[in-house]
Amino acid sequence: MIDLACPSCGRAGSIPREKINTRLTCKKCHIVFHVNPTGRTLVGEPHVESPKVEHRPHEGFQLPTFEALDGLTERLSTVSLKSVGIGVAAITVLGGLFLLLSRPPESLADSAQRTAERFANDDLVYLKQIATSESIDDVVRWFDTVHPLLVKNREHWKSREARIQVMVIGEDHNQRKGEAQAFIYPAGGAGRVAAIASATDSTTTPASSVQQPIDLRLHWVLDRNGTWKLDGLQTFQAASHPL
Repeated sequence: MIDLACPSCGRAGSIPREKINTRLTCKKCHIVFHVNPTGRTLVGEPHVESPKVEHRPHEGFQLPTFEALDGLTERLSTVSLKSVGIGVAAITVLGGLFLLLSRPPESLADSAQRTAERFANDDLVYLKQIATSESIDDVVRWFDTVHPLLVKNREHWKSREARIQVMVIGEDHNQRKGEAQAFIYPAGGAGRVAAIASATDSTTTPASSVQQPIDLRLHWVLDRNGTWKLDGLQTFQAASHPL
């Protein structure tokens, strides 16, 4: 216990030590006072020191280290490169599709020209690829029927090089059908018109010397994508029953 006296009226009393620096009231004069840690009685509320707060700069926020910055930069670089790569790929694909869809369909004359060239180059694989799905076998039969004639003529041509002339007989987009005729000549031979003129002029060129071309009568079907497909059945029938 600590003996004390009221700082206002002097009334004597005592308090336990745990009452130091706590709010006390004199029972006589009712003044508020307290006893400080040194044992001195003072008028007024006790002074309670607030706990010291340790101030840490940027508490809750830490500046990134150089290692973290390096890792972040590397991740950003990776993401950026991936994003750019995906963007470029998407633009390339979309651009290709746009060009493919906006490109005008190949004409029947061009299709017949390319087909005759591949025939002259013995390319049966290509001929099967451009045939309608139901007439691929007919294309093979047609090739086996007509191609031996080309091989035989090459013996007289003394060369494998050939020249192609194409004539479109009919091209009906409404009926989705077409017909073309292709003539295969030796590379140095006369064209169809010149050959006919030479054959009729017996004073200049004997008819027997005129080099006869390979005559391909090609029938076509226009598919839903606007692509000409070789009708193998009708083409084979035309070769089997020439006009």
